[in-house]
Amino acid sequence: MAFCAVFPDCNIYMRIDKSPEDSYILFQNENTDKAHEMVEILEKFYEAPEKLYDTYYRLATRNNSFYLETGKIKAPENFDVEKQYNDSFIKEHNKIMSFIDNEEKSGLIMLHGVKGTGKSTYIKHLVATNPDKKFVYIPANLINMLGDPSFGSFLTTLNNHIIVLEDCENVIRDRQSSSGMASAVSMLLNMTDGILSDDLSIKFICTFTEDVKNIDAALLRK
Repeated sequence: MAFCAVFPDCNIYMRIDKSPEDSYILFQNENTDKAHEMVEILEKFYEAPEKLYDTYYRLATRNNSFYLETGKIKAPENFDVEKQYNDSFIKEHNKIMSFIDNEEKSGLIMLHGVKGTGKSTYIKHLVATNPDKKFVYIPANLINMLGDPSFGSFLTTLNNHIIVLEDCENVIRDRQSSSGMASAVSMLLNMTDGILSDDLSIKFICTFTEDVKNIDAALLRK
């Protein structure tokens, strides 16, 4: 609930809402000092609410066009990479964090493991520990559009975004396979390691459970 106050003697109107971003003070130039004084007083009593959720973006479609919706994700409780994952993963985790922090670099992170090994939990942790980064989740029903030219054009607008593709075996299988999507693999390669990679600074995180030998070899190279 917002709190509103009017100070007729100095011609100031104040509205205090649940967050500083939603609050404001209206005043005349000659009352600037008084307005700043009020802000300083209010800041002494302000307590930031406990942060329960982190934000991310979710791809959606409308009228044959793509757009991003804002979503909320809860950080995993008592998350500890050293205790919950193999010892060998700590080194990879540090590399991933450094990679995500590099805004000038494009690339592909591939997380492999059977169901229940913590791939999704780890991604939630990445979102929670990188609040200044823009994570975009691609729903399962849209992953198969990865090789569509219109989808590729939309992705080129997401500079410095991190695209999350969960359970995306269908689009990363060997291009020699009859079930593989050659156009999707080619697009991933072009955006993460090709000509477009230098311009877009876009990152992909792909999770899959299928045997690694069925994944296109070009996606597995260093």
